[in-house]
Amino acid sequence: MFGIGGMRTYNSQGDTKNQKFIFRPTARVTYNINDNSYVRYHGYISGYSPSLSDLNNVDQEIDSLQIRRGNPDLKTVWFYTHTLNAGYNKSIFGAEFFMRYSYDHKPIMEQIEYENGKFIRSNVNQKGFHRLYTQLALKVRPWKDHITLSVIPGYNRYISYGETYTHTYGNFHIRGSLSVNYKNWILNADASSRWNNYWGETKTIGENFHSIMVGYNKPRWSLSAGVFNPFSKTYSQGSQNYSALTPNISDVYTDNLTKVFVVNFSFNLDFGRQYQGGNKRLNNDDSDAGIMSGAKK
Repeated sequence: MFGIGGMRTYNSQGDTKNQKFIFRPTARVTYNINDNSYVRYHGYISGYSPSLSDLNNVDQEIDSLQIRRGNPDLKTVWFYTHTLNAGYNKSIFGAEFFMRYSYDHKPIMEQIEYENGKFIRSNVNQKGFHRLYTQLALKVRPWKDHITLSVIPGYNRYISYGETYTHTYGNFHIRGSLSVNYKNWILNADASSRWNNYWGETKTIGENFHSIMVGYNKPRWSLSAGVFNPFSKTYSQGSQNYSALTPNISDVYTDNLTKVFVVNFSFNLDFGRQYQGGNKRLNNDDSDAGIMSGAKK
């Protein structure tokens, strides 16, 4: 399947105007090797415009040494993404490989400069940003579809090219899950390690997580209960900025994590004639308040 589209972005502030047209082709290819295996590809080009808050031509103090400054000269960014899936399922064994690579051309990322005794933090169109996500899902079903054990290791790679910096970062993560279904009863257990992200000069550190859910399903209603992080009393996440001028570390940590219990009940009230609407292909929601954040990133 092939598609062709386009997008136009426009913004203005005072005498500064920014207009850009982006060609948006897309392609999907699916090939079933046999009844047990397949390969799928999806690629497209798109773009995004700067936020109204970043375009504001104002200065806002962060602290006595730092100022956040808007940049009305920001330009719209175009990017391309390639996604590849390959899967194999036979008998009790299943495997699926997932890979996604994307490149942002002149992305809007942070820039820090020293000016008149102050550190000026602003966003500019930097050189480029590469990201690669990979994971391999391995599944075993020892008792038909009643028990499924999954292990999903993955590796992410980021390369950030700025006008004054170059950063590379890789993150290995893994997730495991157990699903048990018998008659109307279900049991799900899930655990995952940290998924860290990188953008510009900042690494965002994710969280470790595990949960257990037990439920009972009927055609018209369902009831389930579970607990989050039942076997851990510690919790941490945070971020690290690797700027040469103003590096900083932000940590959130506790050794007194409270367990969170949840109960979910649903009841199906559908009746009568039903209609199916078409999918919405464009999102024209204007939810950008245009307010600049004074926090460090």
